[in-house]
Amino acid sequence: MLNTVYEFFGLAGLETYPQNMMELIPYLLRFIVAVFLVLAVFKAISYISGFFFNWRWFK
Repeated sequence: MLNTVYEFFGLAGLETYPQNMMELIPYLLRFIVAVFLVLAVFKAISYISGFFFNWRWFK
């Protein structure tokens, strides 16, 4: 799972670290957006798996 999160952060352009303070603010904004996107993807996966593995509604 850590590799998957790292790949999401890599897609967001967070492989390199900021070199000065001017690069820090855009980096932090991209980091916050990437965290929210990762959480949204895992939440969507949990809802979908919860829908398919919740067999109580068949009864």
